Amino acid sequence: MNIFAGNNSKHILVTGAAGYIGAHVCFALRECYDFIGIDNYVNSTNENNKACIYCDITDEAALRVLFNTYNIYAVIHLAAHKSVEESLLNPKEYYRNNVEGTLTLLKVMEVHKCTKIIFSSTACVYKDNQVSPLTEASELGALNPYGKSKLLIEEQLRKYSSWNVIILRYFNPLGGLFKDVSKKEQKNIVPTILDCIASNKVFHINGCDYQTRDGTCIRDYVNVVDIATGHIKCLDVLDRCKYEVINLGSGTGVSVLELIAAFEDRLGAKIKKEFKERRTGDAAQYYADITKANRILNWEPSLVLQDSVRNILVNAKPSS
Repeated sequence: MNIFAGNNSKHILVTGAAGYIGAHVCFALRECYDFIGIDNYVNSTNENNKACIYCDITDEAALRVLFNTYNIYAVIHLAAHKSVEESLLNPKEYYRNNVEGTLTLLKVMEVHKCTKIIFSSTACVYKDNQVSPLTEASELGALNPYGKSKLLIEEQLRKYSSWNVIILRYFNPLGGLFKDVSKKEQKNIVPTILDCIASNKVFHINGCDYQTRDGTCIRDYVNVVDIATGHIKCLDVLDRCKYEVINLGSGTGVSVLELIAAFEDRLGAKIKKEFKERRTGDAAQYYADITKANRILNWEPSLVLQDSVRNILVNAKPSS
């Protein structure tokens, strides 16, 4: 199955197909579904997915051409700006792209009677400082424009009562077959660790006195290959789902010190580290309950933290 299966075949449309998650989803799709991948390349390149059509989800005319050309059966909607920090600096752009762009896509889907969608959301929609594991029924309360933009679309999709909708709330994707080739600087924990390894710098840990097993924050890291598999599982049951919200995470928490130790074990060397003051707003623990994913999708992660660290270090090596 592939993108070139013919215009009369039923296709899955993948938006944001050149991105980190999108490339892995397309790789997983190729064995079982015909699909079209689109991207506007604002924050990505074609390095991980060369079979991708240029198209911006805010461009209604371009989307109409796409839907008129191909028989699109369902949409996996991944395209979005995704940086919490950037969203605080430029909230209007996040609402324009993530909200208005998605509404444009939904409008074109409705015109073409394409009423099946898997929407990429985020654990950022959950209110901070709740008891983990977080279930899909945990209290919502996004604190930044990125999370709010995702929550607005979740609420909008609830109104499409005759559609088949699955919303996937990702926790922290990492690892995978391909490296993250985002054009914008990545400021989350894994790129920071890699930078410290490469330049022998000190890794700064914000807080050592949280009520956790080693005093550092605990987060949920899930391999992006497992996230991609989750989308395939969604397609298998989409016809039976009216509106489902499902967490995709590892189901277990990993502390900052445990994450660093996993890199040290793989490298066979110590990473220099230093404790700093807590950051405002950091929750002590934040990880997923994945019971619903297992029940509805028959999904659970197949890869563990050590697999993800191995992927990251292999992908970080310069190509020869």
